[in-house]
Amino acid sequence: MTPTTSETWIAADGTVITIRPISTADLALEQEFVDGLSASTGYQRLMSARRPSVEEVKRFTDINPERELALIATAQAQGRERQIGVARCVKEPSSSGAAEFAIVLSDDWQGVD
Repeated sequence: MTPTTSETWIAADGTVITIRPISTADLALEQEFVDGLSASTGYQRLMSARRPSVEEVKRFTDINPERELALIATAQAQGRERQIGVARCVKEPSSSGAAEFAIVLSDDWQGVD
C-alpha cells in the first residue's frame, strides 16, 4: 500500500514541498512535528488532550504497508528538512474495506493560501 516515490510541489508562496512516504528514519522529524502542534490541533488529531508517547510516535513512522499508508509533507526551513504535514490511511483489519483517514498540518501551515 505504500508508494515508493516522492513528488515535489510548489506552494503559492514559492516554498518547495516534498510529499513522500514516511519511514522509520523519520522518527526525529515526526517527533518534532507532533511536539510542535498546538493543543487545539493535537486534540483534533487524537480526539484527546494527551500528547503521544515516544512509542506511539515510533509506531507512526513504522507502518504496516499491508494495511497502512502514511505520506509526509516536508519543506526546507533554516537549512534543514522540516515536516509540515502528514496524511494517513489505515484499513480496518476486517474484510469490510473500511478505513480511517487523517490529515494534519502544522499550525503555521493551516490556512496558508
